[in-house]
Order: sequence, then structure tokens, then C-alpha cells
Amino acid sequence: MKRRLHNTILRSITALAAAAFVIGAMLLDSESLIPAAMVMGGIVWLTLFYYAQER
Repeated sequence: MKRRLHNTILRSITALAAAAFVIGAMLLDSESLIPAAMVMGGIVWLTLFYYAQER
């Protein structure tokens, strides 16, 4: 049960990171740095999650 909850939380966070990455990528042409931060945060999280899944 504990492992199942852990996996659900990680998948939810990963879905949010992927959504932030896509939304940030669509808004990159704006003058604000917020979309760039969203893209970088998404890349970092998705890279770490992928690396953890491969181990």
C-alpha cells in the first residue's frame, strides 16, 4: 500500500512537470523569464525521474 501511494505521488508530480514543460515551451517567446524557469524545472525533474527509473 505504501509503495503504491509513493508511485502515485511520483507519477502525479511527473505529470505536473511535463505539463509545466509544455506550457513553458509554448510561452518561451514572452519577455518574462518565468516560462524559461518552467522549462528548465521540467527538464530537470523529468531527467532525474528518468534516471531514477533506469537504475
